[in-house]
Formats: sequence, structure tokens, C-alpha cells
Amino acid sequence: MTPEQLQLAIVAANTATLVAGGFVTLLAFRAHRRTGSRSLRALTVGLGCITAGTLLGGLLHQSGVAPLLVGVTVQSVCIALGFLLLGWSLVRNREADVEPRLPAP
Repeated sequence: MTPEQLQLAIVAANTATLVAGGFVTLLAFRAHRRTGSRSLRALTVGLGCITAGTLLGGLLHQSGVAPLLVGVTVQSVCIALGFLLLGWSLVRNREADVEPRLPAP
């Protein structure tokens, strides 16, 4: 593959990640709002971090602000942080998981 084809493949893969990640993050956010679960909130933040890292890493590289290696590093750090949050959302104490909610007016 040529460098131009590789760059196009990276852009396509990041775009697919943004669309799918954004959709899954939205679903997790709606579930958190519906249930008030702190675990679902952590899941939402973790998924959002992974998705935002993909966007930020891609923007840094494509805008010419930073070289590819910097964009990949930013993306990788955000993905690692996101997965830490995902793991934390799965192992936290379930007994005190639901926040008290005010009744809807």
C-alpha cells in the first residue's frame, strides 16, 4: 500500500470508530439517565474517553498541528484511560450503585 492509501485507511477506521463509539456512548448515557447507575456513568465516561481520544488524535495529525506519532500517542493514552474506566465500572460495588433521584415534575 502507498502512504496515501494507508492514510486513507486510517481516516476511514477512525471515522468508523467515531460513529460507532459515539452511538454506543449515547446508549450508555441514556441507560445511566434512565437508571441513575454510577457504574453506567463510569461506562459512559470511559467510552466517551476512547471516542474523544480517537477524534483528538486524528485531528492533531490531519490538521498538521502534530506529527502522526504525537496523534497516535494521544489516542493511545485516551484509549488506555478509557479502558481503565470501563474496568472500574465493571468491578465497583453494586450495593451503593444507584444515586438517589428526584421525581420528575
